[in-house]
Amino acid sequence: MSNISRRQFLKGMAAGATGLALSGVVSVAGTPKASADEAAEKKTYDVAKTYDCDFAIIGSGMTGSSAAVQAAELGMSTILVEKLGYTGGSTNVAEGIFGLGSKIQEEAGQLEELPTVAELLKETQEYTHYNCNSHVIKRFYEKSGDNINWLLEQGCTLGVNDMPMRNMRHSYTATKGAGPIKDLTAKAQEAGVTYLMNTTALELIVEDGAVTGLYAENDEGYLRINAKAVLIATGGYAGNPDMLKKYAHVASGEFVKDCGMPGRNGDGINMALAAGGTEWTHMGVLQNFGPITKNDVYGSHLYAATAVAGFRFNEKGERYGYETMDLLNFAFSGNTMQQQKASFSFATDAQIDQWTAEGGAYGGGVFLNGMGPLTTLREKLEAEMNSEDPQVFKCETLDVVAEKAGVDADTLKASIARYNELCAKGQDEDFLKDPAWMIPVSEEGPYYLFRHKIGIFTTCDGLRVNEYAQVLNDEGEPVKGLFAGGCDAGGLLGDAYDVTVAPCSTQGWCLYCGRESAKFVHDNLL
Repeated sequence: MSNISRRQFLKGMAAGATGLALSGVVSVAGTPKASADEAAEKKTYDVAKTYDCDFAIIGSGMTGSSAAVQAAELGMSTILVEKLGYTGGSTNVAEGIFGLGSKIQEEAGQLEELPTVAELLKETQEYTHYNCNSHVIKRFYEKSGDNINWLLEQGCTLGVNDMPMRNMRHSYTATKGAGPIKDLTAKAQEAGVTYLMNTTALELIVEDGAVTGLYAENDEGYLRINAKAVLIATGGYAGNPDMLKKYAHVASGEFVKDCGMPGRNGDGINMALAAGGTEWTHMGVLQNFGPITKNDVYGSHLYAATAVAGFRFNEKGERYGYETMDLLNFAFSGNTMQQQKASFSFATDAQIDQWTAEGGAYGGGVFLNGMGPLTTLREKLEAEMNSEDPQVFKCETLDVVAEKAGVDADTLKASIARYNELCAKGQDEDFLKDPAWMIPVSEEGPYYLFRHKIGIFTTCDGLRVNEYAQVLNDEGEPVKGLFAGGCDAGGLLGDAYDVTVAPCSTQGWCLYCGRESAKFVHDNLL
């Protein structure tokens, strides 16, 4: 059993997504628990190596990393399985983490500004239309400040909130989440946690109704890992088009662009379902952020131009909502797009010149806050238009815009005429968009047409869990030895990410589930 070194960790980070593909016996995406016949046909493994431990963790994001350190602090023998060549998953690019009543907030003089747990819970319930797991979320909020303090004790560097939102978000500073992950990885390794990198979990081992380990695979062959308990921390199913269609009811995976890290294919959720777990009652929550083009990355100059709150239209050539939703609540913006089959926007050549010189006037989070002139925009536009699968098109006239978008030209022109009429009035009578953003569409081209995807950071639901992150079965009883956290555990949200209520709650939820699962295993299953 060998641990990765810090040098290996950094090398893996530089290498990017080099993990093994999901293989073996895992149920197909979205398939419920295995039937008796399916169970009888499960694959047998020619095991090359067997490991024994108290606690096995699948995944090394904030959920898995915090669980590993907490377990080590409690003296538990722990093995962490990670399919990629580096630790951290999507936490590496996370902006910050939620916490209520931390030392950082106290030192910043913010405690009096914070809501009480009861106030925040009520607001959360209303935001989620009472579809969150209120009992569990209340306990999560109560412990969130102490969890932030625990991160600080591990040597993680956090800053105060620097977003124009409520002061419950702790910044991950310039390193984003990669900094805390590096610190937690080093802490866990120093404490003796075994890391099996480039290792794919295949199937949970179930004996007499209890999860007692898992099978995995790496270059050594098939592995059997015996454990008192297993934590599913695989990051959700944002990279699985079939599960997105099944749970989020997205017309097809082609209209969604996953902007998180690779490897989040729903394998952990499906393994847990096959082992007796059940799904959260309100599946399909996407942490989406609005429009992005297929080949782009979140935070680029091309993205800033795509996201500018100008005129947008759908597959019918009709305007479908007030475009400043991105600035008010980017999660709701994605929900609005999700009701369409396609989405487009466009800019004139003159606007491109203006944005290149002055900026796109759009900000959001640490990626886009205070973004100045979009100096690389022209270069990125040309590269996109000359790519094998272009999603930006230069059009001399509105007729060509309609042709490239595949919409009726007369309908599009009528929509633009109506929009320009409202711009002249200075009031959006159709959708009540902020008058400051009622900028008319020029009748003179050329135009740059942007074909949108719904950009998502992650999925935010999964298995039904209790306050200790235990996975529950259909009867609401815990599956012994099985835990899930973060984006594999449901109950945090309703139908949208709570960015205006508890910003960065997903990272806080990951931390909570990781620590609670490790503590419960130590206190009850050893």
